[in-house]
Amino acid sequence: MNPKKKASKKRKGRAKPLHAVTRAEVDAIVRANDSRNPTERLYKALCALLYASGLRIAEAIALTPGDLRRGKHGLEITVRNGKGGKARVTSADGWSDELLKSWEATRREILGKAGRKLPLFCTISRGKAGKALTHQQIDRKLKVLGERAGLDWKLHAHAFRHGYAIGLLAEGESIPQIQAQLGHASPQVTAIYLASLDTSAGNKRIASRWRRGEIEE
Repeated sequence: MNPKKKASKKRKGRAKPLHAVTRAEVDAIVRANDSRNPTERLYKALCALLYASGLRIAEAIALTPGDLRRGKHGLEITVRNGKGGKARVTSADGWSDELLKSWEATRREILGKAGRKLPLFCTISRGKAGKALTHQQIDRKLKVLGERAGLDWKLHAHAFRHGYAIGLLAEGESIPQIQAQLGHASPQVTAIYLASLDTSAGNKRIASRWRRGEIEE
């Protein structure tokens, strides 16, 4: 066997689980934002919503105020164009919604009525207000917030989605239920996704059994 290929296989075998934020880490990240700064109120809301809803970052930055609906069952979020062009409805808890309401109040003060049709998470700088955030802007800000929060790894947007998925599994949600929340194409995709994330032996066994077809519901 080619020595390079052998070494490559060894490296793959030692692959670490992908980073997933915990609730305690999310709390630290949210506190790392200065509430007096309007832009940091945006990031408080964005980080909390990503963790509470499991949205992909592309889905979050595509939201408009009209995609949010508050009712008896809390906050519902309509994803109009998810991965593969699929739409779905997901939800978020009251904690994240309170931070989101604070950001919405800030953007209304700055953007006025014109803000209704603009991206929910948009720039508010003078002369650039109303533009959708870019992935590069978010990556840079999350790196700073992770450092402020004391994380020993580089924070990235997908880590919130990872944490959300593991949280659902730990709460006893079934693989199909988690699939629906995440917007995956199939339960098998979700099982593989979870097995790559979680360090819990019990949860990893559940995901692996799904992948092998040993669990049907």
